[in-house]
Order: sequence, then structure tokens, then C-alpha cells
Amino acid sequence: MADLLAQSSTIPVVLHRGAQVEGTVVVITPQEVVFDLGAKAEGAVNKKDFSEDQLKTLKIGDVLPVFVVIPENESGQVILSLQKHFASGRKGDVDKKWQRFFNLMQRKNQIQGQVIEANKGGLVVEVEGVRGFLPGSQVGLEQLSGSEGLSGLIGGQIPVNVIEVDPNNNRLILSARKKVSDDVKKKLAGFKAGEKVTGKVAAIAPFGLIVDLGQTEGVVFTQEVSWSSSAEATEDKELSDQFEMGQEVEAQVLGVDEDLGRVNLSFKRLSADPFEDLVKNYQVDDVVSGIVLETTQNGVAVKLGEGIEGFVPASKIEQGTKYEVGQKTSFLVDEIDKAKRRINLAPFLTTTKGLIYK
Repeated sequence: MADLLAQSSTIPVVLHRGAQVEGTVVVITPQEVVFDLGAKAEGAVNKKDFSEDQLKTLKIGDVLPVFVVIPENESGQVILSLQKHFASGRKGDVDKKWQRFFNLMQRKNQIQGQVIEANKGGLVVEVEGVRGFLPGSQVGLEQLSGSEGLSGLIGGQIPVNVIEVDPNNNRLILSARKKVSDDVKKKLAGFKAGEKVTGKVAAIAPFGLIVDLGQTEGVVFTQEVSWSSSAEATEDKELSDQFEMGQEVEAQVLGVDEDLGRVNLSFKRLSADPFEDLVKNYQVDDVVSGIVLETTQNGVAVKLGEGIEGFVPASKIEQGTKYEVGQKTSFLVDEIDKAKRRINLAPFLTTTKGLIYK
């Protein structure tokens, strides 16, 4: 009887923002990890809080220390974090404004936002007084169709979903894409990788082209427009010079994206890669001449010929050696990298001074 009374008198866990508690992993979903906190409600941690190594070893039954971000949202769920500063009561204090965004994200409810500005990455959208970021890839055909690309949306109202919330860093990430219906998924299943399709340019955006395939949306990212744009993404203004709204285009299917409900397309795959023919004139250990295009902390980009670029990794460059943009010099062919469509180079030594032979 004493044992039974002891068990029944267990004191429930009192949760408050910033509290550290121990949780037992009970469910692992693609988006979150659910913990049993020994309280009335379970708590959830977004999977983005975990490192890749942590996720590889995480399993049901694991006990971890977690921090309370929101004691109870509108769904009765406790929002947790692995990071203490995220739930602190000072700079990272989660007020009602951010709690509402958490709730919207949890329930996957839409909210209206006003487009403030457009940039190469996407749109800045103001939602209830807070500026969020809407990546270009999260803008759908229904928003872009009939507009002048992303810039045509400035000043307008669009429905968005909250997909990421980080109050501590004032970070709000949005999406304007609708939930992919079963009907759309069936249509996507009809597309096979490698087949040719035709469609009409519905929008020109910094990240590429949106193509209307009839009742399905396709996207051609800038790196898939032409072989010459593989190494360096084509600018929006250059795409506008090459394509017109409503222009009929032919493309090759790379695959389908069920999560975003669209077909990934390519223009350049319809023709052979000219790089294959160009590199036939280069062999490993050849001495070649080139002009320095760019110098970065990762290495030096070199123009070897029309359509052929070389790269000297920083690890191959002797300390103190400097290259100037426009400088013409000789290099050794170290490797032909067909995947990156470039020739990896090494400095060509013209003197044996300082070398020690054993």
C-alpha cells in the first residue's frame, strides 16, 4: 500500500519558458522529434535543432535534456529546443508575436503578407509587422503567372505559410506554395526522367524560369538553362534577354519534386555537353597557358580557352605566391573534372631553387 501511495503522489512537472527538463524520445517524424516530458502534454523539437550525427544515432527511448520555448501552444503541445539561449528570457525572449508564428507553423495555417522587396534569393514579405523571407523556390506558378517575375509582386498581398521560426535571430522563413494535392501528384507521376516536354514560359525569376506544362508547373534553374551557365548562374536580366513571357520552349525532364508539386526541367540536357570535346586536347601533366580570372581564398580560376576553365586549389599554391587578375602564366594539368566541368591545375615550377632531392 505504501508503494502504491508513493507512486500516486508523483509531483507533475511544472513547465515554464526557459526551463530545462529531461525528455524521453517517443516519436521521430520527418519534421520533428516528440518527447515525453512526464507532464500533461508532450513536447516537440524541430529536427533542424539536431546535427546530422545526432540524428544518425537518435532512437526511441533516448533521454535528452531539452529547454522549453513555449509551455503550451494552441494545440496543447509544448515547443522545445536543444539550445538554452533559444529559450532564454532575455534577448531570445519569445513573445506573443513569435508564439503566433510557432502556432501557424504547427497548424500549417496560411496568413496574408505584403511583399516589400525582391532580391536574387526571393522576396521580403511583411507579416503582422515582422519581415520574413520567402525564397524564390517557394513561390508558386499561381503567384508568378502574369506578373513581371518576382519584382511584379512588390506591393501586393500574398497568402503564405510559416515554415521556419527563429525568434532569437529574428528569422522568419515563409512559403507561398499550396499543399500538393493527390491530383497534382498523379499528374507528376506521368513525367519520366529523360523525356522531352513542351511548355510556355510563365515567369522569369532570378533563380530560373517557371514553365507552364498545361496543368502542371515546371522549373528550369539557371544552371540548367545552358552549358555556358553551369559554372556561373545566369542573371535575371540575361534570362529576360533570352526568353519572353508566353514563349514556347522544349525541355528535358530531370525528375519530379512531390514536396513542391513541380517538374524539374533542363534546356541544356537536350544537347551534348561541349566540354566533352573541348577537354580532348588536354591530358594530365600537360603544361598549359592561361589567364587568371579570379583569386579567392579557395584558389585561382584560370581561363584556358573558349569555354574551358581551370582551377588551382589554394592547397597547391606555395605560401607567398600571388596571382593577379589578367595575369598570363603556365600551369600543369593535375586532373580533368568532368563533373564540375573544369580542369584542375597545379603551379608550373620554372626553377629548381630551394628544392631538396633525397
